[in-house]
Amino acid sequence: APTKTVTPYWARKQINFHRNEIFQAAPAQQGFWEAIKQCFLADDWFAKLIVAAYPDYFLLRFGEIAATSEFSGLLNKELFLQRHEPGFYIGPHTDIPTRIATCIFAFADRPGFEEYGTQLCVHRNPLVRCWGNDHHKPDDFVIRKVAPYRPNNFLLFFKTRQSFHAVKAIDSTV
Repeated sequence: APTKTVTPYWARKQINFHRNEIFQAAPAQQGFWEAIKQCFLADDWFAKLIVAAYPDYFLLRFGEIAATSEFSGLLNKELFLQRHEPGFYIGPHTDIPTRIATCIFAFADRPGFEEYGTQLCVHRNPLVRCWGNDHHKPDDFVIRKVAPYRPNNFLLFFKTRQSFHAVKAIDSTV
């Protein structure tokens, strides 16, 4: 039985700020997102904060260079904005193999949509691992926690071969 699923990317709108993609928005909105971009990509402060908070993880994954002052500057940083339209969902996956960590900020405009947050999943077979890229069938997983989609919520997790996460189908009420 196939383990891969197809993701309806047509229903996910994405702007890649780290690639300086042009996007249509009013000047005030352009300014807001440029400030967010500068905040998170300038001076490596956010990467330094994460490395400082989890030094053992970085030392194990990258070795002694993780303890140097130049380490955070060597990391590839991506910042993008996504909007999930009705019809979007994404099956359990572990992100691309080169990803180190994922930080998700929820910009919900009001409460009431908590159940549409990021689902943290475990495979029913505890031996299953995934290097990344593949999206799997939800029936093979158990949802252990949902990081609620609510105003001002934030989730950070490390990319591992078992850090499966998903998003349930977005319907027209969201």
